[in-house]
Amino acid sequence: MAYTIEVGSATKRINSTSQSMGDSGSYSVNLKNESTLINPTFTLDVADPIKALAGKNFLRWTYGANRYGYYWIDNIKSVRRGVAELQCTRDPLATFKTAIGNYRCVIKRSNDSGNWNLYDVDNIIEPNNYIISTCEKSAATGFSYGVGVSSYTMTYYGVDGAKAVNVGSIMSLNSQIFGDNSLWGTANQVLFNPSQYVKSFIHLPCSFSDYTIGATIKLGNAEPFSLETGYPIDFSTSYIWHKDIDIPISDLRANMYYLTDYRSQDDRFTQVKLQLPFVGSIKLSASVLSMALSKLRVSYNIDMVTGQGECFVYHMITSGSDPHDKAHVIFKSNINAGAEIPLGVSDSAWGSVLSNVLNPVEWGKAIMQGMNPRGNINCIGSCNSTGYEDIGNIKLTVTQFDSDDVADYRNTKGVPTNKEMLIRNVAGVEGYNYIEVLNPSVEPTGATPDEINQINRYLEGGFYYE
Repeated sequence: MAYTIEVGSATKRINSTSQSMGDSGSYSVNLKNESTLINPTFTLDVADPIKALAGKNFLRWTYGANRYGYYWIDNIKSVRRGVAELQCTRDPLATFKTAIGNYRCVIKRSNDSGNWNLYDVDNIIEPNNYIISTCEKSAATGFSYGVGVSSYTMTYYGVDGAKAVNVGSIMSLNSQIFGDNSLWGTANQVLFNPSQYVKSFIHLPCSFSDYTIGATIKLGNAEPFSLETGYPIDFSTSYIWHKDIDIPISDLRANMYYLTDYRSQDDRFTQVKLQLPFVGSIKLSASVLSMALSKLRVSYNIDMVTGQGECFVYHMITSGSDPHDKAHVIFKSNINAGAEIPLGVSDSAWGSVLSNVLNPVEWGKAIMQGMNPRGNINCIGSCNSTGYEDIGNIKLTVTQFDSDDVADYRNTKGVPTNKEMLIRNVAGVEGYNYIEVLNPSVEPTGATPDEINQINRYLEGGFYYE
């Protein structure tokens, strides 16, 4: 019985469902004895078979109504003058492409253009090759002093640092504590010992410049006095100072190395560190970089009486038309922002001890010259003289380690997809649909058990649906 075959040249991969072939031609052929559907041998009449069929490696055999198969040509053999044999093996991926395309399964990997943001554990990282991007925001807020005074009750005052330094307000307090060179000043110090009423004196990394509520300070039986300008603020119980500093993610993304795939959100490839005054350096998840419209908000709440406080880091997300930011707390820490100025050792010995260590004039000059104690970055509350008199700067650092570019391997091994769908619905790019299937078990009608096993091995190991 004669059949018709279409013989051509295929440039496809062995693991591809492609049925296309170029430079094809039709031939009338006969089946050689003992041929099978899997391994047929065709005989055909052709004047010069070697020349006529040179470069041909693929054919389509139609052997009935809507029944056909695609075959690799394993060998072209000249039997005698004008007669050739084509020894073939059926290509199960091309032959059963329709059944494979209609198979619903879990797509493990593919080059689907919509799924390049899933983490890929197979990508190789080069740890010694990296790019650093930084974004720094000033959190400068000035500085102040918190003074605790006890007479009949305990009263706390806040003194704005800028005004104290520039105008000499702290010098006014200094003269009340230590007295001055006048007879009355000396007598007042000897008789009433004003220094015993100063119970606390701390440096604070924030300013009272927005507050103008006046108050007077009284040390024991001494005459009440007010500072020259910028009256102290009376804290009847406690006062919480609040400060927000925003870091737009877009400021950092503008300098980042890659943003178009999962590597910008994968902690193995992208490390995000935030340096916070009074806290130190903390590590954040790289997922905070995923939304260009989002921002990090650092919030400080400081008790102006004790110097204790809290630091929060929020991921603020603006989604669509919602005008409100959705705040997600991603970090929280207790802090000690106040640095105690050691004005006293005991109630009775306070004045003499301080006078021996630092006389009143020197103490006042030191305060006015900005030699102020302050807490260090690790919340120890120690004193130093670095010259930073406020919170300082907040620094966001992103380190991106180099790796295989997704664009270089997406068409050869795909990226994680993890979706259940029909194979024919995978939307590949650049003409490729590379796919890996999780635990495939497709059984096309007409395929032999060996072909079914072969098809499922291709689906699991990776194939091209094209």
